[in-house]
Amino acid sequence: MPPQKAPTLHRRKRTFHLLSQPDISSATYSALIFCRQPKIGRVISDRLLTQSSSAPSPHHMDRRIILVISRIESDPGTCCPSELAQLVRLSPSRLRHLFRHETGTALSQYLKSVRLREAEALLRTTFLSIKEIVKQLGMTSSSNFARAFKKTYGVSPSAYRFLNRGPKKSGKRKK
Repeated sequence: MPPQKAPTLHRRKRTFHLLSQPDISSATYSALIFCRQPKIGRVISDRLLTQSSSAPSPHHMDRRIILVISRIESDPGTCCPSELAQLVRLSPSRLRHLFRHETGTALSQYLKSVRLREAEALLRTTFLSIKEIVKQLGMTSSSNFARAFKKTYGVSPSAYRFLNRGPKKSGKRKK
């Protein structure tokens, strides 16, 4: 009797199945959350799925890249490419090359997108000033941050905060 092939599932179902497994690492989970971006997500998702499956595969995501992704996801404010390169014992240029090869995106672009995602969450959930958020996320300039935020989310950071505030309390004040 010939061996049966495992049924192929739709990408979304495979990702859900992978996320529902109890032994998934936080780096894999973080990378899968990042998979929502179409071009990058497809590459990372496919590589992580082949890495996590029991079937042998010619393509495995390099463990050093998984470590870099988990470090960036855990604290994007203190990450810089040279520190990340030292963490995985590579030169900065080799890390950039390997990261692009494994994920399909540049390391600096990935770091920027994680920082902007974190900034979006801070704008939505805290009352920190924009300058404090920029400082906390390790960005260099408020104007560069505002330009990148507007390019990504379509509105300035202050307008985003105004539009996404929670409902106001509608109680009457006593005199």
